[in-house]
Amino acid sequence: MFSFQLENTYYIGKDCELRGGWPLELVARGVVQDVDPNTEYGERTLEEGNFKVYVQVVRRADAILPFPHNAWQKTLGQVVQRAVIWPKEFLVFASHSSSS
Repeated sequence: MFSFQLENTYYIGKDCELRGGWPLELVARGVVQDVDPNTEYGERTLEEGNFKVYVQVVRRADAILPFPHNAWQKTLGQVVQRAVIWPKEFLVFASHSSSS
């Protein structure tokens, strides 16, 4: 488990796209801030497999947050430019092998 956490620390500071909705689509862009599952944010902890992401650009204001961190913000439009808890599996990171 410890090596899994170390592997995730690689993502801190990385730009990413957030996928959400159904069917899945890109709903926002941001930067990973924290990956520690024990980190408390708002009224919850990140838990295993979730990252804390600072949202820079919202593409779909009506996209529902997968893990609202408080009782009054439930969509990306309500969060705007702030951190959210997002599942790692729904984050898209830029490929480093795109030098053609």
